[in-house]
Amino acid sequence: EKRNGTVQLQLKRLGKCLGLAIFDNGIGFDVRNALRETDAFGLHNMEHWTRTIGGTLVFHSNLGRGTELFVDVPLMEAQHA
Repeated sequence: EKRNGTVQLQLKRLGKCLGLAIFDNGIGFDVRNALRETDAFGLHNMEHWTRTIGGTLVFHSNLGRGTELFVDVPLMEAQHA
C-alpha cells in the first residue's frame, strides 16, 4: 500500500558525537519481528555499520503510527600531515 507521508530528519552535533534522528508517519512495523527475519538486510546492515564505527542505533516503530530511528556516532579528530 502506498501512502503519502512526511519524513523529518534532524542532524546535530552532541559534544564529541554526531546524532541523526529520522521520523516518519508511515505504516510502521514490528521492530522485534523484523530484526528476527533473516531477510531484513537493511535493518541488519544499519546495525552492523553503526556498531563498526562505534555508534549506537535505536528503532522505535508501531504499526499504523510511523517509525523513529536514532543514530549516534563518535566524531574523530582530524589528522594533520
